[in-house]
Amino acid sequence: MTETLNNAIDYMEDIMFKNWPSGSKQYKSEGRNYQQEWKAKMAAMTDGPVAEAEMFPAEHQSGLSFPMPLTEKYRPQSVDGFIGISDAKKVFAALLKAPRPCALLLTGAPGVGKTTLAMAFAKELHAGLIHHASAKITVEAIGETRDRLNYQPKEGGWWVVLCDEADRMHPQAQAALLSALDSANTLRLKFGGGFEQGAPLKVIWIFTCNGTGEQQTNPPANLEPRFLSRCLKVKFPPVNGEMPAYLQGIWQRETNGQGLDFAQVAHDANGSVRDALQTLELSILTA
Repeated sequence: MTETLNNAIDYMEDIMFKNWPSGSKQYKSEGRNYQQEWKAKMAAMTDGPVAEAEMFPAEHQSGLSFPMPLTEKYRPQSVDGFIGISDAKKVFAALLKAPRPCALLLTGAPGVGKTTLAMAFAKELHAGLIHHASAKITVEAIGETRDRLNYQPKEGGWWVVLCDEADRMHPQAQAALLSALDSANTLRLKFGGGFEQGAPLKVIWIFTCNGTGEQQTNPPANLEPRFLSRCLKVKFPPVNGEMPAYLQGIWQRETNGQGLDFAQVAHDANGSVRDALQTLELSILTA
């Protein structure tokens, strides 16, 4: 039986690698079409149907397992799963209960969870997510996004547009956003001429930026006042009070080694959960 399975697996691999590079779209999609052919061949070789588990025995699977970085492994998947940032959590929890069109500007130091919270919120809202990295927030990208927002997302009734590091946006890009963020976006052509107020699009715009000031929660000076006036400012202060206990819990789950000075790790991270987890991971690797 084992020899039969080996022959069938070799046959499958010959077909796949002969026609398409491993990992390509064709490799993934066309493989499904060949699945029935493989089953038929194996059934002929074994005088009967073969179960999926027999088609792909464990010894022929890669078996490779790579541990995830702690920053990924412990990335919160829900708004309630974040530590600290209590005010920000209240804002997003309220929008989950009663979503409404708005624009939010999340300000805080790097690593405090601005982007992660926005993505967790979009997931919980079952919204369509459009994510722009800082270098791609251009006038052209904004125009394409606004066109896309006129269509219904694949699931749910809402869109979330997440623009990272908005403090790096060019002033022209900020100007292009103005009408999208205020009531002018709801104007519709009126039959017979003119315009009328239409229903607002179900869109929540979220902008993240590295803030200024002692706690890095103030908007940076390069953001246009007209842009800022259209956003609700949500501050992400450094995560301090809950950090030591949070780190201790992760350490206990990940290792049996001696405990660290978790308060000192949190202090050295300046309230950045990401920096604290990276320090923790380095300590685990060198324990």
